[in-house]
Amino acid sequence: MTLRAKLKAEITTAMRSGEALRRDTLKMAENAIYNAEKRDRRTYSDDEVAAVIAREVKSRRESVAAFRAGGREDLAAKEEAEIGILGVF
Repeated sequence: MTLRAKLKAEITTAMRSGEALRRDTLKMAENAIYNAEKRDRRTYSDDEVAAVIAREVKSRRESVAAFRAGGREDLAAKEEAEIGILGVF
């Protein structure tokens, strides 16, 4: 099973179970992959999909630091939850 297929399966599972944060986070990752593929005009391999997901995780880590510096612990906690969801891939 490819990483892209696994991501789609996880989105379906999250939708059926009603996990909104998990569903939304996985859809954001899927959209980031789609946009990168569209920009490069080709389908990505599993390694390239993993690199896009790693960029998403890095972006969220930077957001956690910024939110903590701004005293927004609630938003930092949400970003950390998203990191945990994306960390599976």
